[in-house]
Amino acid sequence: MTVVRGLALAALGAVAVLASAGCGDDDSSDDQAAGEGAAYVERASAICREGVREAKRIGKRSQNVDPGNLELITAIFIRPGISLLERQAERLRGIDAPPEDEAYHTYVGLYDPAIELVRRRVEAARAGDIAEAQNVGTYMDQLGADSREAARAAGLADCDVDIARTMVLAAAGE
Repeated sequence: MTVVRGLALAALGAVAVLASAGCGDDDSSDDQAAGEGAAYVERASAICREGVREAKRIGKRSQNVDPGNLELITAIFIRPGISLLERQAERLRGIDAPPEDEAYHTYVGLYDPAIELVRRRVEAARAGDIAEAQNVGTYMDQLGADSREAARAAGLADCDVDIARTMVLAAAGE
């Protein structure tokens, strides 16, 4: 594998953390949680549904992008993905959820580390440090699992969505 292609793959891997913070499968979960049905849960779910729609738009814009072009991948996938996460985090923090809903606050609290991990992975890829990019990817994978679990625990089935997978499928025309 060429260095450029390896860097591009590492950068694309950074998109995977977008699955972590907002996010699991494109399918909503049937899991029930104590807060489900509450007005704040409905507002949070609407934010997550909008995030999925935006992820699809980002993915569709990237159809036919050369996977070897790290700067273009960063411009088309990564920067908009980080912005999406930042907007979602800000909007979710703005919801007046009860302080005792620890699951909701845990879910929302996972956005900041997810955003930081994306940035670290992109920097590692740009520096040509594929080992570090893969190491950060391991943390991203675990954070993704934790985030999906927190979304389900909070009754946020619409937030149990793999944003990165959504973007990639849209880019593939699916």
